[in-house]
Amino acid sequence: MHRFNRKVALITGAAHASRAELMGFGGAAAWLLAGEGGRIVITDIDDDLGEHAAAEMRDAGHEAIYANLDVTDESAWQRVVKDVSDRFGSLDTLVNIAGLQERHSVHDTPLDEWKRVMEVSSTGVFLGMKAVIEPMRNSGGGSIVNISSIAARGGQSYGSAYYMSRGGIVAYSRAASVQLARHRIRVNCILPGWTLTPFTEHLYRSEVQRESRVKRVPLGRWGRPEDVANAILYFASDESSYVTGAELIIDGGVIAQL
Repeated sequence: MHRFNRKVALITGAAHASRAELMGFGGAAAWLLAGEGGRIVITDIDDDLGEHAAAEMRDAGHEAIYANLDVTDESAWQRVVKDVSDRFGSLDTLVNIAGLQERHSVHDTPLDEWKRVMEVSSTGVFLGMKAVIEPMRNSGGGSIVNISSIAARGGQSYGSAYYMSRGGIVAYSRAASVQLARHRIRVNCILPGWTLTPFTEHLYRSEVQRESRVKRVPLGRWGRPEDVANAILYFASDESSYVTGAELIIDGGVIAQL
């Protein structure tokens, strides 16, 4: 039996899903969930990449569509969620991945950049969770998986809004897991460490940046997108039917060592 048979997953920030290129968390999760029988909705603001990724998945025999979604726009969320519910008859899983980086310290973070990061990484998660409650409740429950970062567990000499947003995702997921439990909607959070994706490729391509991080990972390597995708599948599937409010760190042992 497939672990996600006929279930519908909406994944944000998932345009990097072509097997011919470096995948992001969303792309790897899309292929994994599709391979387990799922019906996939890739969302992003990069229409060319997103449409290509969905077409590639359909060519491989999977049921997948692409939808443009600005996660900071409440009306866009309402439109996409309604379209998905009307098309598939249900919405079982939301995976919130869309986010932004910034590398300023507290004293030199421009306010406009702070707001931009918080809008995408924090408000986007809030709006997404709010938008899926009704269809999930109507179908008897669902699963929300929010992607944070080990940045929620420590600090470095750079990053201001990014750290705030990552920590907020963890706290908000915990609160939502309690508030939505009565609707049989589970909310769990994943905290990845250094993983090679389009989000971090600029660091990985620098030998100095890459190796300095490898030395701090007890397992001695960077993560792969599929390491996180496997956790997304677990939280999305019925195997985690008694798991909500959980925080899963996937970092090769970095936080444990700290």
